[in-house]
Amino acid sequence: MLAEAGCTEAEIASITGHSNQAVHGILEKYTARTRELARSAIGKLENAAQTDFAHRLQTGAKKSEPNEPVTPDNVSKASG
Repeated sequence: MLAEAGCTEAEIASITGHSNQAVHGILEKYTARTRELARSAIGKLENAAQTDFAHRLQTGAKKSEPNEPVTPDNVSKASG
C-alpha cells in the first residue's frame, strides 16, 4: 500500500524498519504489475522536467514553465 501511495523504497524502509534490500525484495515479490501502476509511471515520465527537452524535440512544443505539466494544450499552442 505504501508503494501504491507513491512512497519510495527508502521511505517504506523508514516507516517499516526493514532494510532497503528487504523492502526491495518484498516489493519485487508482492507488488502487482497493474495497468494503473503503468499509467502512473508513464504520467511521471511525461511530466518530469528531465524529459521536457526530449518531448519538445519530438513534438515541437514550447518550453514548459517549471512545474507546468506537458499537456495537449501546450503542444497545440506551440505548433499552432
